[in-house]
Amino acid sequence: MKFRFLSDHYINDRIYSAGEIVEMPADWKPGNAMEPLDAEATEAFWRAGPQQLGAIRVTPQTYWVSAVIPGSSAMGWTLTGLGSGLPPVNT
Repeated sequence: MKFRFLSDHYINDRIYSAGEIVEMPADWKPGNAMEPLDAEATEAFWRAGPQQLGAIRVTPQTYWVSAVIPGSSAMGWTLTGLGSGLPPVNT
């Protein structure tokens, strides 16, 4: 799973800089300050669901936006970019 970090991260005694592209293990649960770059990463990002996003240094193409859930008047979240084909989630 490939992700681009949108802000600096410190993971397992290593610093990853904003903009850095990293291959993460299949069981990785991504946070919102990273952008999925392949199908597997997009699926993991969608499963993790929307999360609060802090300050970022890189503008993503794939991110969560609020949306009306189809077939109801309830508000939920849907992904843009690579995740635009995935169903919205209700939070």
